[in-house]
Amino acid sequence: MKTMLTLIILSVGIQAASAQKGKCPPDQPIEWIINPTYVDGTTPNRILGDGVPYINGQSGVAAVIQVCSGTNDATLQISSPRTLSLSFYNLLYPTPQTPSWALSGSMETDTTFLNVRNLLFVPAGKDRSMEYTFTTWFGTGGTPTGFKMRGPAPQAPQGGAGGGNSPYPESLIVVHHCPAGANTSTCPNPVQETWFAYPDPNPTASGASQTTGLPITQVGTLFVSSKGQTVNAGEFSMPFLFTISLLP
Repeated sequence: MKTMLTLIILSVGIQAASAQKGKCPPDQPIEWIINPTYVDGTTPNRILGDGVPYINGQSGVAAVIQVCSGTNDATLQISSPRTLSLSFYNLLYPTPQTPSWALSGSMETDTTFLNVRNLLFVPAGKDRSMEYTFTTWFGTGGTPTGFKMRGPAPQAPQGGAGGGNSPYPESLIVVHHCPAGANTSTCPNPVQETWFAYPDPNPTASGASQTTGLPITQVGTLFVSSKGQTVNAGEFSMPFLFTISLLP
C-alpha cells in the first residue's frame, strides 16, 4: 500500500511538472541590429557590430526575448563566425583595477553577450499596440567580466543589484517601442514590432569628468575579476543604439 501511494504521489508530481512545463510560453526570436551612430545620428557608437544584422538561428547567433524564464530580457549570444566589439575610447574615471587596454582606449573584441533587461515591460495605461517609451538596464558578458549600465530607478522592474555608480551615476537605458505598422516620425513604419534601445543622453552628473574632461553622459561601469571577486574597473561613456525587432 505504501509503495502504491508513493507511486501515485510521484505520478502526480511528474504530471504537475509536465503541465507546468507545457504552460511555459516559448522565447520570442528577434533580429538585433547594432547601429553605427547614436540616436542623435552623429555621435559614433562605441558598441560596434560586424555590419550585418544578428538574426536568431543564423550561424553563430542566438537572439531571443527570454519569455519562458519570466525575465523578458532581450538577449544576443554570438559565436564564430559572428563578432561584436566594445570601444573603451571614452574613459570617464579609472580605478586601480582598470586594465591597461582600457586605459589606452582599446577595442574589446571578446564580448559575446548583450542583454537589454525586461524589454517587454509596458508602462501603465499603455499596451503593445501603442507607441511608448520606458527606462531599463543593460549589460554585456564574455571577456571582460562585463560592462553594465544600471542607472537608478528604472521604470521596468529589474531585480538584482544596481551598478557601480561610482563616482558618477550610471545611465538608464531608454527603450522606445513601436508597434508593427506604426507610421510616425519616431516609428517610421516598422514591418514587425520593434524596440529602439540607447543610453539616456542626459548627463548623470554636472560638469565634466574631473579625470578626462569628457561630458558625463552615456555612463557605464566596466567590471573585471580580481582575486576571486568582481570589482569596478572604471567608468566609460558608451553611446550605442540597438534596433530590436520580432521575427515574422
